[in-house]
Amino acid sequence: MRYSQKSIRPIGITFISDKYYLFYGKAKQKGIFYTTSIDLINFESEIEIGIDEECEAGSVLVKNKKIYIIYSTANKSNIKLISMTLGGEVEVFPVPVIAKRGLMHPKVFHDGNKYYLIASRRNGVMSIYESINILSWVHCLDIDTFKALSPTHPALQMSGEEWVLFFRTNNSFCYVKGAIDLEGKRYDFDTEIKCLDNLECPRVNVIGDGRNILLGVIDDSIVMRELWTKSGDIVSMQLREIKAKCRVVGKQKLGKIWRGEISEIYDENFQLHILFPNGLKGEFTLELGDNPHDKAYIYFGNGTAILSVGNLIDKYSQRALSDAENLECDIYFIDDIVSVFLINEGTTLTQKLDVSKIYDKKMILTCDDNCDIYYSEF
Repeated sequence: MRYSQKSIRPIGITFISDKYYLFYGKAKQKGIFYTTSIDLINFESEIEIGIDEECEAGSVLVKNKKIYIIYSTANKSNIKLISMTLGGEVEVFPVPVIAKRGLMHPKVFHDGNKYYLIASRRNGVMSIYESINILSWVHCLDIDTFKALSPTHPALQMSGEEWVLFFRTNNSFCYVKGAIDLEGKRYDFDTEIKCLDNLECPRVNVIGDGRNILLGVIDDSIVMRELWTKSGDIVSMQLREIKAKCRVVGKQKLGKIWRGEISEIYDENFQLHILFPNGLKGEFTLELGDNPHDKAYIYFGNGTAILSVGNLIDKYSQRALSDAENLECDIYFIDDIVSVFLINEGTTLTQKLDVSKIYDKKMILTCDDNCDIYYSEF
């Protein structure tokens, strides 16, 4: 239910002729690679597209029943292009479509009768280019509002009447909403930045089946989310294919509890659905295992949600918890990836956790309020 390759870097995903095509590069390795799937759960063997350079990041689009991949090279020297037929015939365009040093992480989108490309730069500016044929591009405008955050992996999409600008900062995948006039070369984005997840190398993709799919990396594994609009906000949700495979096998209704063992941790994939009938007024801690020296736990309280799978900073994820009164969450343990979906908040916390190595495989709960826990297996 995840797709893993060593040093993987997602480029993009598309859906055409009843099949998903997932493209990616690999750090310190030349070539572009792809796999296919009919359900986003089971993937076919890897296929390599031979190019004589390392692909850092890119974008995928379909035009005239061909798949086009626009990508940045690892030395950040050029933006290049290749195309592929559904039969696997590849054409490499030898001349860069944008010969501009320092451009990274290109993402192509369509508006009106033009194509646009947004890319990040080393100085923190996000640059937009325009094209009528994707073969030649002209600079359109620069977005420097978020320069201090050193944004990477940008993407632009329309949501209703507003534009949404996605990007990654040092520790989060975020978005802002606002207005942009691509013809007049003007923009005005909100200064309120909202975080969705902590995935690395994020790529946002509107694909042929109508969904908005977020690709990201956790420890050499590509994980996928669905992005939807809810009450004007962008929310991160589990793939519908995975949710459809969940089957409830148990339920516990719990009152206040102090370090009570509620279940063993299964080696197989499983899910917990947790809700608080009267809201969360105090604190909630779910310890994964009983190792006092390197704790793995999930915590809700004091306006914060935390997923920690160890003492190191990169093993720790944190999000604001603004609506504890209606707190409801889904926790998925899938192929050693833990994902905590805060349903009412629309945000997700993700970490790598090898459940087979958890000391004394118990789930230990401390909670100041009543909570209901549903157990599901796949």
